[in-house]
Amino acid sequence: MPADQVGESAAGRLTTLIEGCPPDRIGALTAQVMIDLGLARSVSIWLIDHGSTLLVDLVGTKSPVSMGGSIVGRVATTEEAIVHQERAYLPLARRGQVIGVMEISPAPDEGISQLAPLAVAVSNAVLATNLVSDVIERTRGATNLSLPATIQHRNLPLTSYADDEVEVGARLEPAFNIAGDVIDYAANPEGIHLAIFDAVGHGLRATMLSTWAVATYRLMRRKGAPLAEIVSAIDEVIAGNAERNEFVTGIMLLVKPGEGVVEVANAGHPSPLLIRDGAAHFLTGPTVQLPMGLGVSSSASHTVPSQPRDVIFLYSDGVVQARNGDLAVWGEQTLSEQAVARTSEGLSPSNICRQILSAVTTWSNDVLGDDASIVALRRKG
Repeated sequence: MPADQVGESAAGRLTTLIEGCPPDRIGALTAQVMIDLGLARSVSIWLIDHGSTLLVDLVGTKSPVSMGGSIVGRVATTEEAIVHQERAYLPLARRGQVIGVMEISPAPDEGISQLAPLAVAVSNAVLATNLVSDVIERTRGATNLSLPATIQHRNLPLTSYADDEVEVGARLEPAFNIAGDVIDYAANPEGIHLAIFDAVGHGLRATMLSTWAVATYRLMRRKGAPLAEIVSAIDEVIAGNAERNEFVTGIMLLVKPGEGVVEVANAGHPSPLLIRDGAAHFLTGPTVQLPMGLGVSSSASHTVPSQPRDVIFLYSDGVVQARNGDLAVWGEQTLSEQAVARTSEGLSPSNICRQILSAVTTWSNDVLGDDASIVALRRKG
């Protein structure tokens, strides 16, 4: 049987067996199937933790390894399969979302391409299992999340996405204590929706405010409402349920690659940052709208041109207002410089966001005074 068919046959068998497998047996079953078929002598499945700093063995027999400075971390970061010291390493990813790495020993003599279908099967199994079991979340360190962070991580979509037109990546810090920030996106027929919300305050109350905002956003978006109408709907929900002086800032985009435009609706939030041809531009709108929950009397959106290879960043004020020991702010200028530099390196949006927030946390001596979130969308072409 040709090498590529071997991998497809093994993936089919693994998928069938996983359907009836208890969630805590996925890692062991994957290894056993590959060993039985003569494709490996040992298999490890490494999952990226919630802080994106460690990779953790799903079976639990090996110690965690660092995302930085390890072969496993290199594969997770570059999203490229490699052979190193007779071991094969394949990224576990679906639709641009890298969730971990599969390590196989020894690497097959026929090349690692035959293992790609197995990596897809394992990725699908892990993502599906995460909907019905706590096994994956426990492995990724979910027991260390605060209660607000537990709620927010359930509010989040996959933090990476890719199709033929766009790539999306996001990062939120502090990952284990995030409270008032939340991002969302959806690839729909009318275009790619992208949004970020930041609720005033901290802790559970901020989490509830941003949860109301993102839930209303999703409901109205699914109804096909225009962005301006979505802003008004969120404003009404927050105003009708929040306490005095509570509000949510937010910014919503609708990227329309076919029309070459981006529609923007901003409610009291920092302006989007556009990187085009190596230059940074903050997309300030014609008017400044109040945050949602303060009784927005009318809302509006505006459009800006969009072209292939554009990268647009949405971010919370916790990014640009992060302070160091001398109380100096990180600032928009530093953000734009970092965004230009990271974008020019050809990294994925997910890794760009990870590196930018790593720089922010280093600047603030690992003590953020506020949630710091960033999401990037790159148009392909």
